[in-house]
Amino acid sequence: MFRRISRVLFLAGLVSIILAGCGTEEWKDLSTGGSLSPIAPVAVFVVGPDDGATWTEFTFDASGSSDQDGSLSALRFRWDWESDGTPDTPWLDEPVTVQTFAAGTYEVELSVMDADNLMNETTRTINVTVGPLGLFTVTANVIAIDESFTFDAHDSEVGAGLDIATYEWDWGAGDGFILGDTVVVRQYPVYGNYNVRLRLTDSGGNVDIDTLRVAVVDRDGFVPPPMAPVLSDTFFMGSPGDMLGSELDESPVHEVFIPQGFDIGITEVTNQQFLELAQWALAYDPPLVSCNGVTLVNVPEEEGAPRIELLDLDDPDCEIAFTDGVFHLRDAGHGLNPDHPVKEVSWYGAASYCNWLTISLDPDDPDNLAYDDSDGWALYNGNPASIPEYRLPTEAEWEMACRADTDTLSAFYNGVITNLECSDPVLDPIAWYCGTSSGWTSEVAALAPNSLGLFDMSGNLWEWCTDWKQSDNYSDAAFIVNPWGPLTGSNKVIRGGYWNSPASDCRSGNRFNASPELTLDSVGFRIFNRH
Repeated sequence: MFRRISRVLFLAGLVSIILAGCGTEEWKDLSTGGSLSPIAPVAVFVVGPDDGATWTEFTFDASGSSDQDGSLSALRFRWDWESDGTPDTPWLDEPVTVQTFAAGTYEVELSVMDADNLMNETTRTINVTVGPLGLFTVTANVIAIDESFTFDAHDSEVGAGLDIATYEWDWGAGDGFILGDTVVVRQYPVYGNYNVRLRLTDSGGNVDIDTLRVAVVDRDGFVPPPMAPVLSDTFFMGSPGDMLGSELDESPVHEVFIPQGFDIGITEVTNQQFLELAQWALAYDPPLVSCNGVTLVNVPEEEGAPRIELLDLDDPDCEIAFTDGVFHLRDAGHGLNPDHPVKEVSWYGAASYCNWLTISLDPDDPDNLAYDDSDGWALYNGNPASIPEYRLPTEAEWEMACRADTDTLSAFYNGVITNLECSDPVLDPIAWYCGTSSGWTSEVAALAPNSLGLFDMSGNLWEWCTDWKQSDNYSDAAFIVNPWGPLTGSNKVIRGGYWNSPASDCRSGNRFNASPELTLDSVGFRIFNRH
């Protein structure tokens, strides 16, 4: 009897436990049928910089925290700057915050709470000194060569009870730091960009360094990139249909007469050449361009005319940057390359460079510009042959210069094409293409030139031409004088191939095109001027 009663009581208790369990929420391990308890989040943060001075803005970043049971967005964050048990912030939704401190050593505590109100904490130690703050200003970031910079370090600070011991200046000209005063006036005898540094030392031996970029430009003139003369002549334009790699739009072969000689850039315009003239255009009165560090745009003379991107500074492949009002070289992963051809430049940027060059050489008479950016970038007199100043070559002028004085229709100015892809022994000595490049642009004028002394007419970068793309093939005329494309269109002609092109794209007669507003890592340009 006793055993029966005990068995009944046991079963009743078991049922009550099961029923009670059905009324509660719990985590289930579906693979075993067992239960899991909610897991507390993991608290992690980094601080930058690791140590600093009393005016340093420390950035605390807890975005490395995690929660196995939920997403990061469900976490909340609270900070105790001295780990004294009294939180200094409420619960925050954002994982990043900024804080300054008085001098001392601090053990900072981060608390993290998840959606189940489970918490975790972690701490880090930072050291805050009373070291100096070197800080200076300059009257203007860009001046002419006959003008002076005034550098003023009056805004520098030192910690309580300490004095400023020395101001030392590095003018960015290779001389290192030189002892100076709080205010210094400086002239530069050479055009260029300079990184000026102030090294401030306090009476306790603590040091801080501040840096600004400045530029010295020639407001009255600019030396253009070197050019080579091309005499008036007749040549055969296009590619015969039986040429290896020839395309339909390269036919029919036809004779072209260029009635007036011209000069054309010996090389493609380089990063250094472009940034120096862009700096000049920014300093011109009134400015010809505007830059916010992300994009370089034109400033049309006519108010209300659209501004168009000339150079995409924000693209990771662009090797030019803009800081503190100064254009300078940027390492895009392949070092600083002043003598590589400029890329990420639109057709409008190439056309603008030609206009800037014209104005810089004759600032008092800028009326003969090749391109009118206040009127849809229309050509001067609607005819490139009538433009007396700098511009981009037409594709006929480009092909004539590329072929040089060859009387044949060879694929390259030094011989016939033997391979369509990345292994052509004829092309190798004259072009940076997929068979010779290292996956990036190369220094201009590093390979063999043609007989006119022109480098990189094949490969390195495609080159913008002034023409709009015309029909899919040339006209049937057997002889044409000074041709240029239609007056309107959607794409501009590009010629020559680039550093990752197959050999077939680098042929003298090969034609390609691109939308003029595009900025690409494969397209640059060279300048042109009539005799």
